[in-house]
Amino acid sequence: MIEMAQFHNIKFLKEVEGLSQRQIATKLGISRNTV
Repeated sequence: MIEMAQFHNIKFLKEVEGLSQRQIATKLGISRNTV
């Protein structure tokens, strides 16, 4: 389970920066499935 801070970080990267699921996973060092 991910923490709220990480959840908000993922949401920001996706909505504001427009990163793909793969880019976010690589940047944060987490699984693509988590994103």
